[in-house]
Amino acid sequence: MDLYATLWAGMYDLALKYAQEEAARRGVEIVDPLDPYATTEQRRLSHLEILKVLAVMTSALNDLEKLSRLKARSDGASFAEIGRACGISRQAARKKD
Repeated sequence: MDLYATLWAGMYDLALKYAQEEAARRGVEIVDPLDPYATTEQRRLSHLEILKVLAVMTSALNDLEKLSRLKARSDGASFAEIGRACGISRQAARKKD
């Protein structure tokens, strides 16, 4: 399995787990929306709960990326190196700084 697929599966599992925990605190049970036996309503509610968790995960990942860029820069990495690591151009890396 490639890195993208591995991370996708891991983040999906993590998001589902936290969505289920958060929903349970409110007395709501959600299912894995990929479950073929789930009803349309169960899938809809589950997707919405997962989206809430994914929004927080996205924010956390953005913060971690920014911190890593700043730390790499302070440790002497060039914008070209940071750009390659992020899959963006040197100019785009400079704009993010």
